Amino acid sequence: MRRLLPLILFLLASCGQPPLEQAIADNTRAIQQALEGKDRSGVLDRLSDEFNANEQMDKEAIGVMLLRHFLAHRNISVSILDSGIAPHPGYANLAEARYSVILTGAENLIPDSARVYQVEALWRLEDGEWRLYTIDWE
Repeated sequence: MRRLLPLILFLLASCGQPPLEQAIADNTRAIQQALEGKDRSGVLDRLSDEFNANEQMDKEAIGVMLLRHFLAHRNISVSILDSGIAPHPGYANLAEARYSVILTGAENLIPDSARVYQVEALWRLEDGEWRLYTIDWE
């Protein structure tokens, strides 16, 4: 039984919260789906209250930008081509992520606008949930 105890403790611990990378990947997919579904609150709910984008926009400003884009395009598509997620080297409650993203908008089936973005994001663990803390894109 003594030999089984460490294994049992490991299995119990691994049954809790998903690994950092999986949790952030799941949240990234949820934001992607919310954008494509034009679900403003679905995006904003995944952002930290202290969210900052490109050192210019807070959570409220992002909400306004989302509304503007949702009204301008009947169809929105988000494709994440490449991503990398890693724990922050200095803080256990932070994680870094990099993405290559194609964002398209269309009035009908054929996109009338498309852009490729290189995105750097910082996620923060808040009350047991990973929330998008900062994001920069070019």
